[in-house]
Amino acid sequence: MRFFLPLLILTSFASAVWGQAASDAQIKTWIEELGADHYKVRQAAEDALRQQGTRVRMHVAPLLDSPDPEIRMRAERLLKTLGPNLLAFLKEKGTCKGEASEGKERWPCILTITEYNEEDGAFTGTIEWTSLDALHEIKGKLTQEAFTFRETGFIRRGNAIIGVDYTFPLNETKGSVLHGKWKSDTPRGGPAELKLP
Repeated sequence: MRFFLPLLILTSFASAVWGQAASDAQIKTWIEELGADHYKVRQAAEDALRQQGTRVRMHVAPLLDSPDPEIRMRAERLLKTLGPNLLAFLKEKGTCKGEASEGKERWPCILTITEYNEEDGAFTGTIEWTSLDALHEIKGKLTQEAFTFRETGFIRRGNAIIGVDYTFPLNETKGSVLHGKWKSDTPRGGPAELKLP
């Protein structure tokens, strides 16, 4: 048994440190380990969940109602460090600023959510390209892995194209900034970011 506990800690922590997106089963294990009898197991589980970023927020948030004060304390601490609360952003029909770029070109934008379906994570909204005088409709989805959307139609054509896909992997979130990529139906693309409130 003495060998098993350090191996368990090392296994849990190693997956997190190497930055790999954990499976749902692994996340569930770490959630359960937040209430483990041994301090090192609890701490390793908290550290592993933190390394997964905002994608585990939906698993951690319900722990605020746990009858175990240790689990509640760890959940509160995690939620403060996991990055933006995308669920709240979508539910509140939030607005945020962002930017897409290609080479030296940079295009600032404003993303606004107009509808959100909690059952399947689908949302609609608009993206305004302030320097291109364009306003487009978007359709997207929030999953445990990524925040994604596509520009689907013109509201104000301006000097921008539609048919552009955006992918923001949740494990690449830094603070309140989502880092991702854009790709158009033509062979163009580049980095993108959204700064959530």
